[in-house]
Amino acid sequence: MLASPYLLEPPQGQSRHSANPEDNSSQVIVAGVATTVVASLALAARIFARLHVLKNAGSDDYLAIVAMCLSLAFCGTTFNATRLGAGKHMWYMLVSDYSPYFLAGNIGITITYSLSVSFSKLSILVLYLRLSPDANFRRVVYSVISVVIAYTLAYELIIIFQCRPVAAAWDIAVKGTCLKPMIQMMVFSSLNILIDLITLALPVKLFLELQMSIRQRMSLIAMFGAGSFVCAVAIQRTIILPHLLNSSDYTWDVVPQMVWGFLEVNTGVVCAALPASKPLFTRYLPRFLSSRSRDSSRRKSGSLPLPESLGGDRKRRGNGPHAPFAGNSGGRNLDEPGSEDDDEMYLWPSRGKGSARNGKSIPEQISLESLHDTTYGIQNKVRTVVSAAPDSTKIVRHSMAHSITVTTETRIER
Repeated sequence: MLASPYLLEPPQGQSRHSANPEDNSSQVIVAGVATTVVASLALAARIFARLHVLKNAGSDDYLAIVAMCLSLAFCGTTFNATRLGAGKHMWYMLVSDYSPYFLAGNIGITITYSLSVSFSKLSILVLYLRLSPDANFRRVVYSVISVVIAYTLAYELIIIFQCRPVAAAWDIAVKGTCLKPMIQMMVFSSLNILIDLITLALPVKLFLELQMSIRQRMSLIAMFGAGSFVCAVAIQRTIILPHLLNSSDYTWDVVPQMVWGFLEVNTGVVCAALPASKPLFTRYLPRFLSSRSRDSSRRKSGSLPLPESLGGDRKRRGNGPHAPFAGNSGGRNLDEPGSEDDDEMYLWPSRGKGSARNGKSIPEQISLESLHDTTYGIQNKVRTVVSAAPDSTKIVRHSMAHSITVTTETRIER
């Protein structure tokens, strides 16, 4: 009698329907595509903000790119596992698919998952170093970075060399001994959660000391919300892990683990991208919304708006890094597009030293100040200051470009 080509025979009360097997792998596909697309868009926003808005890419950006590449690799290996039988009951799995392809692919899934999560953590930690000059804080961050690197190396080595000989991990024909997965996986999952919590808690003290605008607070809430979600997902994966490792129907029960894995990996990329993407939204989103609002108002009223130079709309002005007389923000309004609020480094209290956040007042005669782009798109080359005393009958405009100052007067007939 020929041996069955299937890995297992159906348990009592079950039967094998080869024409239409029960399959829940669609959950994996949907979760993988949706979360990977969101993470890719978040990373694209981060890179655009750093390269085109701040023009200041750093090592944290490269770490985030590596994390996203590993997320894509995790997506590819996981989808391949569904092709081989993940999402179906084990009695539908062919022996030729299970060994070596499914088992080797499972190792690839584990490695790409853990590396992507670790690189997302490293990106966030290096961002902390990029922002804060505090010596004690930086020492703590460097210590956590060392722990993440050591954890990652230990995890990968144990996954790769879990069996002796190594090939016994993916080839059932090879006789060997392997580590029991329950202990090692639970230990590493618990350490992963602990590192997540430490990474999330590191900047809390610094943030509590800040005086921030509502927009900055909302940005921080979004960032900590994403970080908290990553921790919650890691905890959920750890809770369901023992059931999977003890399962007699691994290919069916692995689906929830894969779905939660996609959520953790890609939310980690989003969490790493949020702080660095903020300049993109503070620079362009308010302009887009205000433009749409003005267009809508014009259509409704059928009239032209007043010139901005007479409207004194301070929050839409001052896009350059040295806009004069911007109040207590050191020459810039921290709640306007294009200001210091564009760059996440200005969230930190120590960065306020040397700025006028501690104190230049606005002269009463200043009604509007702005830095305009030139018609050639070169920023911060032309500075225009419009002043008018309360009882004056004239408006004086001073414009300076390339060290040449032009003064114009507009007399107002009363």
